Amino acid sequence: MILFLVSCAQEAEDDTGLIVGHKSVADAFTVSLPTDGAYGAGQVLSFSLTHPAPLTVTGNPYLTLTVGEDVKQATYSSGSGTRTITFSYTIASGDEDFDGINLDAAINLNGGSIQYSNNGVLHTAPSSISSVPTTSEVIVGTSTPVIIGFSTPVPRTYHSGESMFFILTFDDQMLVSGTPRLQLDVGGVTRYANYVSGTGTSIMIFKYDIGNTDFDSDGLLISSPVDLNGGSITDVFGNNANLVFSTPGSTMIYIDGTAPFVESVSPGVNKTYFNGELINIDLVFNDTVTVNTTGGTPSIQLTIGSTTRNANYVSGTGTNTLRFQYLVVGGDIDSDGIRLGTQIALNGGTIQDAGTDDALLDYVAPLTPNIFVYGLTPAIVSVTAPADGDYVTSGNLDFTIKYSEPVAVTNVPRISLTIGGNTRVASYLEGTGTDELIFRYTVQASDNDNNGITFQSNLIDVATGSAAI
Repeated sequence: MILFLVSCAQEAEDDTGLIVGHKSVADAFTVSLPTDGAYGAGQVLSFSLTHPAPLTVTGNPYLTLTVGEDVKQATYSSGSGTRTITFSYTIASGDEDFDGINLDAAINLNGGSIQYSNNGVLHTAPSSISSVPTTSEVIVGTSTPVIIGFSTPVPRTYHSGESMFFILTFDDQMLVSGTPRLQLDVGGVTRYANYVSGTGTSIMIFKYDIGNTDFDSDGLLISSPVDLNGGSITDVFGNNANLVFSTPGSTMIYIDGTAPFVESVSPGVNKTYFNGELINIDLVFNDTVTVNTTGGTPSIQLTIGSTTRNANYVSGTGTNTLRFQYLVVGGDIDSDGIRLGTQIALNGGTIQDAGTDDALLDYVAPLTPNIFVYGLTPAIVSVTAPADGDYVTSGNLDFTIKYSEPVAVTNVPRISLTIGGNTRVASYLEGTGTDELIFRYTVQASDNDNNGITFQSNLIDVATGSAAI
């Protein structure tokens, strides 16, 4: 401890900057460290030593640092004549320390000197720092980040309004500013896929939206390196990334932004379709199209059970929505959902836009697990007549007709009988929702038949009703 004495008459700080009024101050350095964080090549680590008295520095004193496994020197840079002197180290290529640098407490004068003045008398300042705070959060990295992977969109033909995504993978987490971009060659025209996301990770995503004038029939070309476009791509240490990456020679990515194409498919109502019902499938294009059926009628395929059927074009020319229909026929059965094809068959017809550009025929078909088909017709498997016997007026003659499966009845179907040469009808009584229907005829006073009644035909008269599944 050094005691600095000043005149008792003084009630303020003198020219040494020391507190006066018979108070003593410690002859010791306190240190201020670089801000916690990541530092890269070319950045400066500054350490400030503060003493109670003004300091005079000669020569080139330095502080000793350990960066990774290497010993470095933070040399004196400024502050002589003040109470705070600064030592600096500029991070060099190859410096790496991911668990924090270490600062030695000793001050190496390196043949120079550090002195302070007290009332005009020079004294040698301490040769070490009294207490060194932790520097575990001051980390250093100088390796240049590199691109280790590049992914292109799925090889296929892309259309107007669609987006293509390109992915660059770096060997470290990266920070992105601005809007870097990738240069594309779309049919000889330069386009750019702009950065959209990934900062703070090792994955950078770039996107290009297909325009309605884009066309490339021989394959998209991609250029290296990444164009920063006024932005930056660095690691957390501030090191600029190496932006060169390997590009594929042939992408097999084609672009047709001019041809009309199917944007969406509406497969019809989710339900069970029976024999004679129509399944409507609407294809929605990105533009108005005209259908010419002079040479044939376009169609799309659908699979019902294991059988391939065709839904034919029926309407929509001059709009952006074309309707295709399929009529369910006997024998069609699908209990787990029909499946739609993924391509229009022109069958000699044409589908074009106003500029006579042929429409693209491929489309993405939605799943249709809730569109079922049951095209079987319920069959009569047996008919049970009333029990043998004599029936008198008001007696009921009940006929039971058994089907191959449950049926639903609407209105009042009937069957025709011949009783004593006269036509009579047994009307539907009950049984809807089951596989057995009961028809009843009630004997009238004028009925007389000694030879046994007969059916006039083997058909149910549904003129006044219907029987269906």
